[in-house]
Amino acid sequence: MDFEHEPADPFFRDRRARPGTDGPPAPAPSPGSGCEGGRAAFRPPAEEVRRRIMEAVGAVPLLAQPGRAGLGVFLSLLQDRLPVYAASMAEALGRPGRRSVRENLTLAARATVDFYGEVLPAQTAVLASPEQTAGLRQLTRAGDLGPHHAERMVADYLEAERRFGRVSPEVDALAVAHLLLGGCLGYVFNAVLQGREDLPGAAEYTAAMVRALDLGL
Repeated sequence: MDFEHEPADPFFRDRRARPGTDGPPAPAPSPGSGCEGGRAAFRPPAEEVRRRIMEAVGAVPLLAQPGRAGLGVFLSLLQDRLPVYAASMAEALGRPGRRSVRENLTLAARATVDFYGEVLPAQTAVLASPEQTAGLRQLTRAGDLGPHHAERMVADYLEAERRFGRVSPEVDALAVAHLLLGGCLGYVFNAVLQGREDLPGAAEYTAAMVRALDLGL
């Protein structure tokens, strides 16, 4: 049975109190509750992510400086692919209670592998230059961008599923998120480094990784 809850904005959600943060914990959702309290819909995640990238680029005038061509290429790619990734993550994890937990995590893992597979080669060229790496850090801070948002989304999803009784109370949601998305990045890094010939396919790898996660149920 599916128990749908409100859609989540994966990267720039509202800052409601959560377990371990200041303020009272969020109330447990009821199955099929929809948006809480008639709250207005979130900005579509792809639109919001694209806006953040554009604002960061405008706030940090680095691309016109000599030696920053690689950073410009990477940011152009990021403007195209990060919104798609955000939308894919929202579809996979945005409604706790829909599909099985492992199916949703597998969809999120596939989206992460696809995203890093498209951007990591360009990002490695940036990371090879200390100046470009410093510029990239300025931009990600200015736009509040970075992989920690995806990790937090996976953790928030697992916390919501815990309230539905579909994840054990003993599970460390953020640790599971670190393992899942770190494993995706490791797979893509190995594929870039040595090619895919000796690696399992992305579908096989992500499914096996999610099966190995201990969700306590």
